[in-house]
Amino acid sequence: MIQDGARVPKDYEGTNIVFYAGSTLQGTLNDSTDRDDGYFMEIAIPWSAVGIVPKEGTKLKMDLCFDDVDTLSNIRQWPVDFHPPVLQYSSITGKNDFGFPQFWPTFTLVGKPGWWYQVQSALARMPVLFLVLMAMLMAVMIYAIITQYQKIQYLKSLPSRAEFNHLSSIHSNQQSIPAAENDHLSMSKTGDGQVTIKIKQYVENHLAEDITIADLALFVNKSVRQLQRMCKAETGLSPLQYITILKLEKAGQYIVNSHETIAEIAYFHGFSDPSYFGSVFKKYFGKTPMEYRNSEA
Repeated sequence: MIQDGARVPKDYEGTNIVFYAGSTLQGTLNDSTDRDDGYFMEIAIPWSAVGIVPKEGTKLKMDLCFDDVDTLSNIRQWPVDFHPPVLQYSSITGKNDFGFPQFWPTFTLVGKPGWWYQVQSALARMPVLFLVLMAMLMAVMIYAIITQYQKIQYLKSLPSRAEFNHLSSIHSNQQSIPAAENDHLSMSKTGDGQVTIKIKQYVENHLAEDITIADLALFVNKSVRQLQRMCKAETGLSPLQYITILKLEKAGQYIVNSHETIAEIAYFHGFSDPSYFGSVFKKYFGKTPMEYRNSEA
């Protein structure tokens, strides 16, 4: 093999020799019962072994020979004690003597490795990076699975509108709920629901935000634990459930009274995933947002 006039080491056997060449030879060399209309060759060249950096446009001179034997000798390795007959060979130039590089044809490399091959090559050179990337991918997958599981569980726990109204009627008739031991917060419920009023006020002023319980607790000037206990006492729901229902009620009004898309309404009410908004909406109202719009119009 020659590159731009400079000789590079030849490889005689045992190495995966990628270039394509088709010969115009027709007929047969060693088997008169098998006449072929040309040959197609695929060769994997060990570029680093022959001292060449493969780039598009690189010119190479090489010659290949073939024996045209479609039998045992071509398919698997010969046994040690097997002595084949003398075979005739031909090169892709049609010559039988391969010792004259001046007669070798010139090939120009075209194309370039695919992105997957380049990724594999980069990872082979940097195994630590590969392990880090795999660990990050696994972490992302685990996070996605856990998040999806939490969404499913939360969706199951969310009451329907009828169930929420029933809970509201029950808790509106309760006058007081005893405090737990070591909890100095008075759990006596006022007639108008001291916590629920503040939660409603905060939600109405922050509809488009992803409201956290910590933000809400800070607003009502209570600890997270106190807020959870008081909200449960006044509504029968967790703060997160109550926030979701308040947003859904507002979203339901927008769906009926506006011409905005469901996705726009979802975003406006703090739902980053319109698909998830549709699932939560249906669980609460018993209808999809579009069904609700059509039925209430």
